[in-house]
Amino acid sequence: MLSSCPKISVIIPVYNTVEYLKECFDSVLSQSIQGIEVIVVDDGSSDGSWDIIEEYAAAYPQFKVYKQSRKRQGAARNHGLCYATGEYIAFLDSDDTLPTQAYSRLYDSAERFKSDMALGPYQSFFYDRKWFEQPLHKQLLSGVLERTDIFSYPALLEDISVCNRIIRREFLEKYQLRFPERYAGEDVFFMTHIYLKCKDISIVPHVVYNCRRKRKASSSFRISLEFFQNRKDTAMELAAVFDENSATQLHLHLLRSEVRKLVGSRLARVVKELPGHEQKKVFEVLREMTSGLSFQDIYQDKYFNAVHRLCVRMLQEGEFTALSSFEKSQTKIFFLRGIGSRKLRFELAKLIPPLYLLGGIRIFKKLARSQ
Repeated sequence: MLSSCPKISVIIPVYNTVEYLKECFDSVLSQSIQGIEVIVVDDGSSDGSWDIIEEYAAAYPQFKVYKQSRKRQGAARNHGLCYATGEYIAFLDSDDTLPTQAYSRLYDSAERFKSDMALGPYQSFFYDRKWFEQPLHKQLLSGVLERTDIFSYPALLEDISVCNRIIRREFLEKYQLRFPERYAGEDVFFMTHIYLKCKDISIVPHVVYNCRRKRKASSSFRISLEFFQNRKDTAMELAAVFDENSATQLHLHLLRSEVRKLVGSRLARVVKELPGHEQKKVFEVLREMTSGLSFQDIYQDKYFNAVHRLCVRMLQEGEFTALSSFEKSQTKIFFLRGIGSRKLRFELAKLIPPLYLLGGIRIFKKLARSQ
């Protein structure tokens, strides 16, 4: 029997993940902490997911299950929040899993330090169970932080996932925080509002979430113009939210983070998977997004590597043909020939990491100076 107030309400939106559901649900049931309620919201699945959901609901009283027509993940999470009764809220994607001690570590940290949110690093795995740590998470979340906030530790804006944390339900209700339901990028919107309001955040150094990679049907891997447009619109819309909270500089941090993630993890797939006219539209969206970044913003941010900087500069200058050429074959330097400005060619030549040089930096500089 569950107590009148569970420790954690785990909200799991489901959309056509039948092959992963049992593994996901079992990882929640195997948590070392007691007092978990599981709220499953089927978002219009058509692959038999509901049959699995009903099976677990019949077997485990802590499962509460609901159905809705297809409304996207943000709406499914909001639906689940309506029924949550736990002290803390956790979100779990239905194709991912949890380490056994994930919630006990997060709960113990939040309770010990009286925090409204506790979070930790996550790791990713492929279908063949090859695991790899997230380098950024390893750097940001490598030690215990008893209490912090986004103003003291702005690098937290690099981590906008809602799944590697627990959030006090009373805090969410106090500020009436919910996910946007009209577009992708709901995590960015939701977490930004939380970060700006949350004064007590605790960090644990242990992995608390296992993220599945390479599931092509997943929205996190879908490449489309709509996705980029939504992420750009969200980032730009949030500028006013930061201003209202006297945190204009923090919006710049978020914008850099969003640009780096989109450029670093998706640009090559845009070139590979989208036809030329759609590529150009995506590049135009990213150009608008990067227009808010200055020279100093790009070159002084330690999270931008040489390739990120190179791609952002080409986006800013509208050098889409050269950018496409670079993404198609990063071991060749001749994409510089497609750049009309001699000054820009020289600037970009200096940005190329040695890994991509053919014949050394002297050939690069010679080519950059040529007409």
